[in-house]
Amino acid sequence: MIALRKTSFTLYVGVRFFWGSFDKVKSLDIDVWIDSMVVTQGREFPSPEARKAPDSFALQLAPGTHRLRAVSDKGEADFEIDFELSKERRFADLSLNYYPKDSPLWIQCQPETNPEFSSPGFEFESRKSDFGWR
Repeated sequence: MIALRKTSFTLYVGVRFFWGSFDKVKSLDIDVWIDSMVVTQGREFPSPEARKAPDSFALQLAPGTHRLRAVSDKGEADFEIDFELSKERRFADLSLNYYPKDSPLWIQCQPETNPEFSSPGFEFESRKSDFGWR
């Protein structure tokens, strides 16, 4: 766990399965680092405890700019983003959007992504509220 002091920060990590992919793959690996420090590594998501909400990680980070990196080998995704942490913006959601790439729907309708906040696979959002998950 990261202990840099000052501001509480909660990172939610989860998987969104699309187009029947949950029938084929029940969980995906997601490794996450913030400022090169491990948040989670070698863990499958969603965990059995995360039935109705994503898994959460409570961290202590200094206010300012931080770099998050997320990798999923099974999900074939690698993602990096800089985000700003302040006393107001203390929550973030990292989702791995999993589409079975052998599906005709994937081939026909490859999801568009906003390169500022996502890559094919991962999506990141930070905000003031806790997304309503508890």
